[in-house]
Amino acid sequence: MHKYGRDKGPKYSLSASRAKAPATQQCQKCLEFGHYTYDCKAERVYKPRPTRTQQLKKPIKRPQVEVPEEFLPKKKGLAAKILKEKDDKKKKSKKKKKKSRRSR
Repeated sequence: MHKYGRDKGPKYSLSASRAKAPATQQCQKCLEFGHYTYDCKAERVYKPRPTRTQQLKKPIKRPQVEVPEEFLPKKKGLAAKILKEKDDKKKKSKKKKKKSRRSR
């Protein structure tokens, strides 16, 4: 007799150990729904997949997002004024250079 008074190991019901899988459960072996992989009796299904190299060579498509102007950062302040003046000077100097080249 066992020292804890049991002749056999723990008694489990078969229904508790083999509970039915929900209909949303997908088997990883046959890819069917409604049973677990260890209960599957079908053969493994071959599912072709791209290699890692093929995945890396294929560019990722990113969606283009349009942002309304009200959400874009507005340039205000002294630094913005100075930058705008510099840009204006550059544009004017480029126009003068183009005119001088044409007159030659």
